Amino acid sequence: MNNDGMTFGEALEELKRGKLICRKSWSGEYWLSLSKSAPTKRINIFSAGEKITDNPGDEWTAYHEDILAEDWIIFE
Repeated sequence: MNNDGMTFGEALEELKRGKLICRKSWSGEYWLSLSKSAPTKRINIFSAGEKITDNPGDEWTAYHEDILAEDWIIFE
């Protein structure tokens, strides 16, 4: 982990441990959580306390910028 945050892989491990994660560049506006209630695990995105992906079929998809970023942090 560098001083600016975690890699996407490190952030995914934290997500699996039940932590909420986000990118520093998202300025606390959005964060991700892992849904374990579906038959398969899904990553859901939230904004300002409201779930954006209400449909169980919807999920957050990482862009290449997200995968290569090293500014992932634990959302608190």
